[in-house]
Amino acid sequence: MRWFRNGLGRYRALAYSSAAIQAAGKLVDPIMLLAIAAVESDFRHWRRANKVDCGICQTRVTVFYRGRAAERFCQRLLKSPVLSFQYATRELTHYRRTYCRKETGWRQTRCVLNTYNQGIKYLKIERCRSERCKKQARYWIRVLCFARGIEERRRPKRDCRKAKSRQWIEKTYN
Repeated sequence: MRWFRNGLGRYRALAYSSAAIQAAGKLVDPIMLLAIAAVESDFRHWRRANKVDCGICQTRVTVFYRGRAAERFCQRLLKSPVLSFQYATRELTHYRRTYCRKETGWRQTRCVLNTYNQGIKYLKIERCRSERCKKQARYWIRVLCFARGIEERRRPKRDCRKAKSRQWIEKTYN
């Protein structure tokens, strides 16, 4: 994981990896959690995008909390990457069981990851006309690109933030 933008050190990479493994358990692939952290925050656990997305995985705290409870929980997520990975695991399993249970294979992966990023009415590339819409719909592809790099411990030939398809990922790592 040394090839991410912010020069992630060996100690921090090990700490984040063990936190993801601990949080994921048997529910979620820990590599997928690390890939989400790479896409969302570049492994900066103190980042906060807006009032509701917090922590290393930029999880939306208003899914399970409201009002002041959401704000307090967001402060806890900003301080603890372990808690952030645990909450992301909770959210991903909730989406898989609730909204994506009818899907299988890569469609389920797309459903879970895009729901995590955009909410329950996630965008599909087939319905998009604008480039902004297409970029949002490709969120799951970007996560898969980072996951492949983490899994293979290789630096991609191209930036995973610009990934457009699964074939693009294959060309990037071959």
